Amino acid sequence: MIGGAHVPEGETLRELWWLLFIIAFFFLVPAVGSIFWAQQFLAAGRAGLLMMSEVVVAMISASVFLPDERLSLLQWGGALLIVGASIVEILPARHMPVYRK
Repeated sequence: MIGGAHVPEGETLRELWWLLFIIAFFFLVPAVGSIFWAQQFLAAGRAGLLMMSEVVVAMISASVFLPDERLSLLQWGGALLIVGASIVEILPARHMPVYRK
């Protein structure tokens, strides 16, 4: 038991390796691949904010789906700063011309 949570034994993990592979292959690989693909079309600041928004989604989903995982005031503040930076980055773009390579 680590931090009050039960850690599965090695045999249980060996029986479920295929489930971990499916989760990684069908959920993680497309998500990361789409972020890397989108970076070639975005400015550096927007790409960084896109990657940070993944952290915000992970924080909030962990808070919702894991009952013992609660966000502190500092974590909520960080999430709001990331969302705020995204809004500030996007707003001026409506008035700027888009240049393509």
